Amino acid sequence: MEGDICVHCDYDLSAKMIGTRGLHPKNIGQAEWTKTLAAMWQPDIPCTDTEQEWQQFNSQVERTSVQAARRLGLQCAAPPAFRNKGSEPAFAENGIDLNFQCTCRTFRWRRLVKLLGRIKEFRRQLVTEKQQPSLLNNILRTWPRDLPQHSCDWSVNEEIIRQKLQDEVESTRQERFRTWQSKMLAAKKDATKWLQGHKMIVSSSLSYDQNGETKTVFGPTEGLQKLHDFWNRIWTRPSTMNVDESLNMWQQFGVSHDLQFFALNAEDLHNSAARLKGSSGGVDGWSGSEVAAWPVEIWQTYAELLCRWQERRQWPQAWQHMRQVHIPKHGRSLAGGSVHVADMRPIAVQSVLWRVVASAITRSEEPSPGVVWILRWLLWKTTSTTKKVSCLRLTIPKLSTMWRQSLPLVA
Repeated sequence: MEGDICVHCDYDLSAKMIGTRGLHPKNIGQAEWTKTLAAMWQPDIPCTDTEQEWQQFNSQVERTSVQAARRLGLQCAAPPAFRNKGSEPAFAENGIDLNFQCTCRTFRWRRLVKLLGRIKEFRRQLVTEKQQPSLLNNILRTWPRDLPQHSCDWSVNEEIIRQKLQDEVESTRQERFRTWQSKMLAAKKDATKWLQGHKMIVSSSLSYDQNGETKTVFGPTEGLQKLHDFWNRIWTRPSTMNVDESLNMWQQFGVSHDLQFFALNAEDLHNSAARLKGSSGGVDGWSGSEVAAWPVEIWQTYAELLCRWQERRQWPQAWQHMRQVHIPKHGRSLAGGSVHVADMRPIAVQSVLWRVVASAITRSEEPSPGVVWILRWLLWKTTSTTKKVSCLRLTIPKLSTMWRQSLPLVA
């Protein structure tokens, strides 16, 4: 039994996802960084609900990383165009230059950034009921005079300052552009220096077929559009699955087993994270190199949270989000470095913190509950196995047998 499940989604080629700040210093050894994180880690995540615990854990790791960087004398800039680690995807409004926000350093910009940070900290204190009167006094003292009086809703205040910050960035950008434009129009040494410092760099592009000809896209926006057009024919192809027939087959042949409680310890998670060093990050903002440098103390807290979430049978919403990247298939580039859209492979990148858990479940000195669960699903009788068993090596032969027998396969 096989079939397609189509999920409708909207897309906006002009939207830019707001990223998170990097918390993996490159000018210090990993051993020293890990040791500093361990010394500053405070394992205090109160028992509330899954979403709140997930956000508190991510916020605490992010805050500890910033404090560790400061203790080591490392610069830890916090541009306004970023979101918190572990948060769900957020996109900037059209016209916002995310890259330019990181280079805007006017005096007014710095004041607004400090004010925004104080408001975010005050909101956090409201949740924990540990408010500092001095913090509120500083917020009121530095509130811009050209803005209306602050609201009682601090989420509204935060949004007001964010918008004011963006206005300042846009104003500075326009001013810089006018200055640059006047220098270029003067056609003197400044124009020559600028041209010498901005030589044309030809990057790889995408090609596509149209009316029997192979054409090349003109830029990133058109490239994304052609990728979408090509894969949309596959992703939205008509489904051949008969729902009623599939349900009948499942009732006859299908089996179900509950996944047993998997007790992951800090060492399992720590070892799993070490294997992700250098890997790409998910939508939640953590990269493989960042989590690979976490000490065992942080993973101990994470393991305790996993136990709570298992008991509730509730998992963080951030685990459901993925980002898709397209990478060229090996050896498929055309002359000039162009790659055909059909030779771009779509890859879904999940949350790194979920990948750590999944890897720890399937990798163990003894068969893990995850492997045992898969074997029970496949009705596979085994008498012995080896250490560090490969789940994939065990399941592929059985899947092939079930496929030839037209038995239901569910992933």
